Amino acid sequence: MSAVETAGGPEVFDDEVQRLRDQARGWRLAELRKRRGLSQAQVARRISISVSRVSEIEKGDVSTRDVLDRYIAALGGTFEPCRRLRRRTTQGRLVSAPTGL
Repeated sequence: MSAVETAGGPEVFDDEVQRLRDQARGWRLAELRKRRGLSQAQVARRISISVSRVSEIEKGDVSTRDVLDRYIAALGGTFEPCRRLRRRTTQGRLVSAPTGL
């Protein structure tokens, strides 16, 4: 049985992959904040949101690109999206991979 079948089908599998990516992004944001010596409260004040919202973002709940841009700006950085090339597998599913652009 494949991982897709075990997960309950392609849609469930894709949703879980996205959830894991979101969690990883949140973890990376938290690590960047900690390396810069900032608390969640300091980041919250810099972008005028609650500490609980910062916690949600660091758990992967990034609702919009604006939220991500503002969070990263609070850390002193800028957001540069990674371009991805999308293609169809022989089964017709869309997959993506970084292009390096």
